Amino acid sequence: MSAPIQNILAVAGRVRMRSAYLQMLDLLAGLDARGRSVSVVCATLPAETLMREISFPVTTWSAVGSGRSGIFRPVTFQDFYDRLKPQVIHVHGTGLRHSGRRFLNSISAPVVFTPYVTATETREIRRIQRRAARVIALNEHMREALVNHVGIPRERLRVVPPGVDVNQYDLLLPGIGEREAVIGAAAPLEPGRGQSTFLQAARLLLNSGREAQFIIGGDGPAERALRREAAKLGVEKRVTFVTRLSNYRSVISAMDVRPAPAGNLSYAALQAMAMGKAVVATIAGDVPELLEEGRTGLMVPKDDPPALAHVLMQLLDRPEAAREMGLAARRAVSERFNMDLLVENTLRVYEEAVLETGD
Repeated sequence: MSAPIQNILAVAGRVRMRSAYLQMLDLLAGLDARGRSVSVVCATLPAETLMREISFPVTTWSAVGSGRSGIFRPVTFQDFYDRLKPQVIHVHGTGLRHSGRRFLNSISAPVVFTPYVTATETREIRRIQRRAARVIALNEHMREALVNHVGIPRERLRVVPPGVDVNQYDLLLPGIGEREAVIGAAAPLEPGRGQSTFLQAARLLLNSGREAQFIIGGDGPAERALRREAAKLGVEKRVTFVTRLSNYRSVISAMDVRPAPAGNLSYAALQAMAMGKAVVATIAGDVPELLEEGRTGLMVPKDDPPALAHVLMQLLDRPEAAREMGLAARRAVSERFNMDLLVENTLRVYEEAVLETGD
């Protein structure tokens, strides 16, 4: 029987304002709050994330032996590792590149790996998973992709669904019918994230005679194009862009309905559910695993503005149903996607990894 897991080193490449990395920071905060010693080493940590309250130490690669040139100094890395004495290394994402992989190969602690993207990072996933005793998939859909498209043995994979601390979220049910509805999308402003579908649905909803305000929250290279599209559709006076965010929580709290039209139900959508918002998501990826159609949320086909507009109209026309959906969504998060379960399931994977490697 191995000793309880107390010392954890989280390793990442460039930490970005993405749901996966915000979930990573919350998981580490959850471990820290439950008495575990948590440290992070990453390539970069953006200024926006520094606005969060981070209670554990964060070190950049350059501070422990690898600069932008990729020069690797083994003695420095070894000193860093010896000082921390982690029982387990948890790699988050695929952005380690050469220096990060060299670091993993230089140490003896067991490795757990959580990839976030399976479709575009197959080669990098294969490289990192060779060093991992266990690989964490965020949902069953991802596990099947890692088995069938990446080739990771099923027995090394464990599904650990995301989670949030519901106690940190006020219940803010939709105020539809009491005031003008606010419908918002919160995600990085990048092609393929669904904001264009959202804007087209907004135009259709306004054409139907319903009244609403719309929010697009996030940052990214597509912002200018999306602003142009809003103007072209004639909805620019109804759409507010909220940028330079340290997280999506503040902008989500202002919404009544949170569509997630990009194909996956992100961490931001779980935050919306925890607040009791009505969530609309695309029928793809992990969505059917996280949403119960008609009870905790509604689902629509991908890239289908008329379908999204139709569902949004239904919510505006039935404010009581929207509030009931918000309450059910919060209960689902509290029971199935909470921080206690996330920490407990993650620690179980750590223990398996330690037992398998014999450390």
